[in-house]
Amino acid sequence: FYVTEIHNGDTINIRQVDFTDIGAKKFTATVAAEIEGAAIEVHLYSEIGPLLGTLKIKPTGALDKWESQSIDIQNTKETHDLVFKFTGPANKPLLNFDTWQFE
Repeated sequence: FYVTEIHNGDTINIRQVDFTDIGAKKFTATVAAEIEGAAIEVHLYSEIGPLLGTLKIKPTGALDKWESQSIDIQNTKETHDLVFKFTGPANKPLLNFDTWQFE
């Protein structure tokens, strides 16, 4: 299943992501978006914690048309709590969010 009705300022918190063996230099998300201006900020610890990178979402044409989109992020190692913070135009659903991966 996937996350819908994501609005400006919403967050998803993920605890204890272990990068010890692989490290992370790239973030990929599978998203569906209709509007311009949506983004996913990837933070350590909290929504105001260190920013690893910002994935600026390219519209896919529909909220049920999925695409994988990627960015390079600040190299990360060890185990951390992560926060995905969603930004974009207010008062509109920004995107649907399915899978995510670090490489």
